[in-house]
Amino acid sequence: MLPARLVVSRASRRWPERNRGSSNSHKAINKLLTEVEKRAKESGFRFTGAKKGNDDKPDTHFDSLNIVTITDSKDAGPHHRLVGGTVFHFCGEDQRGAYDYLFVDEAGQVSLGNLVAMAGAAANIVLVGDQMQLPQPVQGVHPGETGLSSLEYLLEGRATVPEDRGILLKETRRLHPTLCAFISEAIYDGRLEAHPSTRERYLAIRSCVHPALKSAGSGASGEAFYRFFCGDRGTDGPGNQSGNPHATEGGPKIARHRGNEEGYRGAGAPVGGDHAPHLG
Repeated sequence: MLPARLVVSRASRRWPERNRGSSNSHKAINKLLTEVEKRAKESGFRFTGAKKGNDDKPDTHFDSLNIVTITDSKDAGPHHRLVGGTVFHFCGEDQRGAYDYLFVDEAGQVSLGNLVAMAGAAANIVLVGDQMQLPQPVQGVHPGETGLSSLEYLLEGRATVPEDRGILLKETRRLHPTLCAFISEAIYDGRLEAHPSTRERYLAIRSCVHPALKSAGSGASGEAFYRFFCGDRGTDGPGNQSGNPHATEGGPKIARHRGNEEGYRGAGAPVGGDHAPHLG
């Protein structure tokens, strides 16, 4: 997990640099802190950290080898090399200018307003995320650009971050190269690339599934799967993004048969539960 590696890298460089981690929820922050602990253990790094939680909500707490829960923002002191918390912790006047780096994970779900509220607490801000994935929860009407997420505002309508503004992690270890090529061109400015290991990914389809999916398990290339869901490149323009009726008409029927599929990663490792491949 990149954010965790960045946090450990900065926290272990020198004293008295202080870092903080935030996201759009306590759950997301705790996930980041869990990964930080894993990376710290791997590198043999010890530090003193804190997580700002709520006294009456145990699920907001985080206690581990290096990190303890605090329920009062005033308890976050200079001796804490890393502090995790939501915008309600970092927007306080007592946090102003207290940190060297603010790491915002899942920044595509963190509103611009919340980032502005937290920004004054750190000299540097690092945004990590993908605005093309889950959008930020939005309620009410926001004039102008005030309803944008942090990443959407930074990218100014671009699909990927320009080289002069950030770093694009352009290698995927999930998508088969055939699927990656389509997604890359359609969504990520042609900059997304598949890791060589993804060539071995395939779907093993049981005989009782929807007929349209049976050919998807015929080989490791994934071509049949690609042609059905993305269209035939020979008709209605590149990728047939709007003209193939099968891409929409087949969707609901296929979705009802998803419980009969069996996914595979690599050369035969079964995938089940939350890790099952999404087909639509």
